[in-house]
Amino acid sequence: MYEGNGAERRSGGASPSDRMVPPGAERESAALIERLAEVPAGAELASLVEGLLAGMLVPTNSDDEAADSAAGEAAADARAADAVGAAELAGLLGIPDTGELFNTITSPADRILAQTSAQQGVDWGQGTGLDRLAALGGQVLSELVAACHRLVSWASWCESAAAACLARTPEMNRGAAPWGPGGRPECLVTEEERRFTTGGEIACRLGTTRQGACRILDRGEALLQPEFAATEALHRAGLLDAGKTALVVRRLEGTGAEVSRAVQERVLPRASRRTTSQLAKDIDRALAALDPDGAGNRRKRNLARRHVTRPRQAGEGVHEMRLLLPSLDAFLLDATLDAIAASARAAGDERSPAQLRADAITGMTLRTLQGSQYAACRLPFTVPGSASTSGGAPVSTGAQLLPDGVPLAGLLAGLSSLVEPGRPWWTPPG
Repeated sequence: MYEGNGAERRSGGASPSDRMVPPGAERESAALIERLAEVPAGAELASLVEGLLAGMLVPTNSDDEAADSAAGEAAADARAADAVGAAELAGLLGIPDTGELFNTITSPADRILAQTSAQQGVDWGQGTGLDRLAALGGQVLSELVAACHRLVSWASWCESAAAACLARTPEMNRGAAPWGPGGRPECLVTEEERRFTTGGEIACRLGTTRQGACRILDRGEALLQPEFAATEALHRAGLLDAGKTALVVRRLEGTGAEVSRAVQERVLPRASRRTTSQLAKDIDRALAALDPDGAGNRRKRNLARRHVTRPRQAGEGVHEMRLLLPSLDAFLLDATLDAIAASARAAGDERSPAQLRADAITGMTLRTLQGSQYAACRLPFTVPGSASTSGGAPVSTGAQLLPDGVPLAGLLAGLSSLVEPGRPWWTPPG
């Protein structure tokens, strides 16, 4: 199905008679679709996918060792011709030489992996493996995409399981240096310390954030618990991706084992064909029906997680932040931003509603800060026992001032009052 030399790839393609569908092509496509859909995620599926996608790649150099047999020599000549054609096409398309780039990779192991991968490259010529792969048809390629997605989920399961096992190693559970009598190390590692150490090790090795590494670790440790056996099996089979698996684990955290199993029995049968948001709603409905008495505890636990992330660079000149708020607060903030944006648009402002909402939340924050500064300057903050000698408003000669002259104590009092539970219009979440 995927044979062909470099000359055929660089030609204008096969003749119309060659492009006719063979009599058994439909049966072959149906068999291929069935196999892609039914092979479990793992080495066998990876081998099948690799075989299908291998037609897209050609050698990027002609330094391969020649085979001893005549067939091997012919294959080496074909590979050399492919490499020459790929090099000529890369020059025409302006594709940079990856060899020079990969030689500068600092890590020896990473450099070897990159150089090995660079020995092959995508053939962009006319009538190449890309076109032959597309000729398989939409149904085959749709199943191929699904098979690749299952492989990603399976690899995510492997990653999580390996991270959970890493947390159990002696290196991650070794306490402080032995200071006691006899030099015996004491086991002083708490669960949080072990999570911190393991997350740091994973983050350093993967080049990711500690928060992301801890998410991998938490997912792996949860999947090794008996109550998540069904979710673990589906994740390992590739039917639940990492996002859906993490959602199930997070939503069922803190619930009893019986409730957790009952919820999974209700939502998992069709979870593979549900979006992440749909699955989240399914889990919430199942929890409300199967464990109504635990709604209060789940609400308090979720409300305790409310936060606003620190700014994270999202491009030149922009940063992004994420808000996790109680439901009523989120709807109130959304309605307020909508009202501000709609008012500005009605007044003739040409900014988009999204831009106005972003500018509105910044404007509200700055106006609050400016108002607190103004109020702090007007309030009579005096040092106890001192009196004003100018006959005007009391002065704060002994008070600590900010560089702009605003009394620090007054500003702190004004800003902290924004979240003071005693204010009549402020309702503490939960």
